[in-house]
Amino acid sequence: MSDFPAGNFVSEYSEAERRWLLRLAHLSVRAVVINPSTPNLAVPGSPNPNTPTAGVPGPPNPNTPTAGVPGSPQQPLAAEAESEHLREQRGAFVSLYKDGKLRGCIGRIAALTPLERTVREMAMAAAREDPRFVPVRPEELDLLQIEISVLSPMREVSPGEVVVGRDGLLVTYNGRRGLLLPQVPVQWKWSREIFLAQTCMKAGLPPDQWLHGATIEAFTAEVFGEHEPCESLRE
Repeated sequence: MSDFPAGNFVSEYSEAERRWLLRLAHLSVRAVVINPSTPNLAVPGSPNPNTPTAGVPGPPNPNTPTAGVPGSPQQPLAAEAESEHLREQRGAFVSLYKDGKLRGCIGRIAALTPLERTVREMAMAAAREDPRFVPVRPEELDLLQIEISVLSPMREVSPGEVVVGRDGLLVTYNGRRGLLLPQVPVQWKWSREIFLAQTCMKAGLPPDQWLHGATIEAFTAEVFGEHEPCESLRE
């Protein structure tokens, strides 16, 4: 899978920071798949910043036995990111792919938790909480590729301000919300109008609701991932 945006885009995150986050996501998925009794996570997307964090698992322990799980990482991961940059509060989505097909994707829109925690929790949720898929099984761990989308803050826009190839969208109307990441319309070669309609449909709204009072918010995302399964675990 390709990084996004492409071209002359200047990355906010260094290669070392990207590798650290991808490895963290893999270790988090492995932790929850190997030990399904890991406490449930907060509802992704709009966590309550006043909710106590007791019971929310910390970074996976690299010394936790992984007997029977092939390809377990050999090098430990620091319990906390060395980069202050990764402790900044950011929203993010974590997507799991198997054989080139989506296997789970969960995200947190609001920037209410440090990025390293957001990635850890959303990776665990993607492995077991995405209602579109059955939970990831131990035998699938070595087949997974991970993609992370780090979100910018939201900004309210008019339909004419939406730029395909730059913006992701969040459409809200009458208590319903739908979000599509900025790489989606590029992958499907959508026009701006189709992108807006598809985001409305993601919210369970009529496709033309963006013309009839829906709130449209745009955001950008830095998207990076692995080119082959478990690539970040071998580095």
